[in-house]
Amino acid sequence: MPNIKLVIEYDGSTFSGWQWQANAVSVQSELHAALETVLREKIKHVQSAGRTDAGVHACGQVVNFFVDAQPDLMKLRLAVSSLLRGRVSVLDACVVPDSFNALSSAKSKCYRYRILHRPMPEALERGRAWRISYPLDIEVLRREAACLVGTHDFSSFRSIGCSARSTIKRIDSVTIDVVRRSPIFTDELIEISIVGGGFLRNMVRIIVGTLVNLAAQQSIGRESSGQEKLTPANSRNSSMQEILQSRSRAASGVTAPAHGLYMMYVNY
Repeated sequence: MPNIKLVIEYDGSTFSGWQWQANAVSVQSELHAALETVLREKIKHVQSAGRTDAGVHACGQVVNFFVDAQPDLMKLRLAVSSLLRGRVSVLDACVVPDSFNALSSAKSKCYRYRILHRPMPEALERGRAWRISYPLDIEVLRREAACLVGTHDFSSFRSIGCSARSTIKRIDSVTIDVVRRSPIFTDELIEISIVGGGFLRNMVRIIVGTLVNLAAQQSIGRESSGQEKLTPANSRNSSMQEILQSRSRAASGVTAPAHGLYMMYVNY
């Protein structure tokens, strides 16, 4: 039985998340049904590299499954993508060793969070980025993010209901890129990319919410106009290092909205 690996992308706004649910439309259920229709056989299980939440997008989600006979991989890519009408697109397909498992074989994953930094409401980026209107200090974002690199106890960034057996996780890198969207206006697109060996439930989104909180505190403190500024709901005078060491979810920031998060790629 050949083991087939797919790399897929999807728009998370149309799904209740990756995992199959009885009364909701998930990426797993839709992809599973499409594969069985195209291959004309029952598939036991479609394993993913990670469970994305409702609203989270994917540019390079990886899945694998076993089939009775090797299919034409190009036809498989085109047929499944066509059947799912662009909500899920199969970017690549290949045969891998039987020992390959999209989840357990992964060495690291990259998630990217997109922030649209401007006062005006979003139109083109609606459902694709978290709009923040208040000032953010980019250098504070970078300085505080650097504290996350390494192996730490990430209990402070674990949401309720997380079933992970260990809160010890490894972060390989955190990079923050800022793109000026127009030479005329001050719009900025801030992209926070995190590569790590594993993640707790909502860990990336809580990290982003905490970074935004810290950067907003610092930048608001430097305002000299005397006008009242919009601040995050849970401003705290802390550092990322202190929040990590506290091992308390109450010490960290808000959970950033799901629609700004993208699963970018998986390393094997």
